[in-house]
Amino acid sequence: MKKNPILSLFAATAALCLAGCASADTAPPPEQPLPLTGTVWIPQHLSNQGREVLSDSAVVRLVIAADGRCSGAAGDNYFFGHADVTEPDGIRFDRIALTRRSGPNQQYEQNFVAMLNLARHYSIRGAVLTFRGENNTPLATFRGTVPRNY
Repeated sequence: MKKNPILSLFAATAALCLAGCASADTAPPPEQPLPLTGTVWIPQHLSNQGREVLSDSAVVRLVIAADGRCSGAAGDNYFFGHADVTEPDGIRFDRIALTRRSGPNQQYEQNFVAMLNLARHYSIRGAVLTFRGENNTPLATFRGTVPRNY
């Protein structure tokens, strides 16, 4: 019996389509979490933010270095201090100091530093960092990016 080339082509195409559909059902691998240190963390939400809204020109970010130094911008001022990171998920900020420029984001800055002082735990899922307080109360979420020159 002779094989029909069109039928063979159809069968091969159907097999490829079914194989593609079967692999589409598998979940993608979980996103690898960004490292706590060396990542630029941009706050997305502070639980104590209230109705405070940052001015359009405000820059807020947090960077924690491998040696525990932390620094960044809090809105109108720059800050620096120390982050004591303990395994598996402990964190404590201390010696936080800010420059002394005035501006429209002073209340937000106070809320940001207060949140850092209350942070006791952290978790990272993909590019999202969450700080939690003593009783695992969520305090803040951040979106992370890794700088190119780091």
